Amino acid sequence: MRYEYISAYQIFGLNQDPAIGDVEVYRSDDHLIRAILTSDVNAHCYVVDRGRAIGLFMLRGFAGQGAQEDFAAALEKEIKAIQEQRIKETGTSVILLIRITGEIDVTLSRPMRTVNDFTFGIDLIDKEPLTAKYQNTISSIFSSVSLSTDPPTDVRMLLDNVYLIDDTDKCIYSVSFSMSAEGYTSRKVSDKIIESISSRVKDLLRIKDPAG
Repeated sequence: MRYEYISAYQIFGLNQDPAIGDVEVYRSDDHLIRAILTSDVNAHCYVVDRGRAIGLFMLRGFAGQGAQEDFAAALEKEIKAIQEQRIKETGTSVILLIRITGEIDVTLSRPMRTVNDFTFGIDLIDKEPLTAKYQNTISSIFSSVSLSTDPPTDVRMLLDNVYLIDDTDKCIYSVSFSMSAEGYTSRKVSDKIIESISSRVKDLLRIKDPAG
């Protein structure tokens, strides 16, 4: 079964002309890992935001109740609220978005519910081993973004989640529950910064994985 692992980070002090659109700063040789700088993160995060909204509904005890059409309508309202709040928090900051795709051998045996074009359940898979194997790559990418500006920028995680995609392209969400004022100057994304990020990612990955 396919999976997608999406993480996004706010890059403080870096801004981008929306007219430029998304800028790719890294793509792995097998094309399974891609990193972009974007000023429109919500355009890339609907699917993962839907997973977050489902989790919030389950905490409130709503996800297993009510008619399917009522649940779907309420879910869309929650997704919109999540995305509006993100825009309030990030303003005009550039967002680093990393999308990783792959295959996983998994048997889904826990109870699930299907609504329209997606399915969800609690702890359907253990996400931690899957995400852990990419941490060197992810840290290399956002470290490269930070180090490619002068002075280096701060980075804040906005989201980090995995979802499955079955052979009919239906999303499957494994919902898990766990407990758990700075000043800066703003710089424009430039060709020099983009080239520096791409070069640093490759250099850092070679250092962390010499055999690769």
